[in-house]
Amino acid sequence: MAEQIVELLDKKRFTDIRKRLEGLNEADIAELLEELDIENALLLFRMLQKDMAAEVFSFLSGEQQKNIIQSITDKEVQHILDALFFD
Repeated sequence: MAEQIVELLDKKRFTDIRKRLEGLNEADIAELLEELDIENALLLFRMLQKDMAAEVFSFLSGEQQKNIIQSITDKEVQHILDALFFD
């Protein structure tokens, strides 16, 4: 699945990516993000709805969480932390 997503990312077929992600749960998306390089993982992570992104974030490895936190904006980090705090 990761290879298909990378191919779609390269072709900038974001609608197709969103359709593929709709059938996946948060843990599956996190697993997919773990398989991608950081640039593609960040792009895919940013495509998620904010609530879904917060859920997916909780399933990521500590290393991948660190990579994402270092690469996204403070506002995005705050939303993730707020969502995780209420869970």
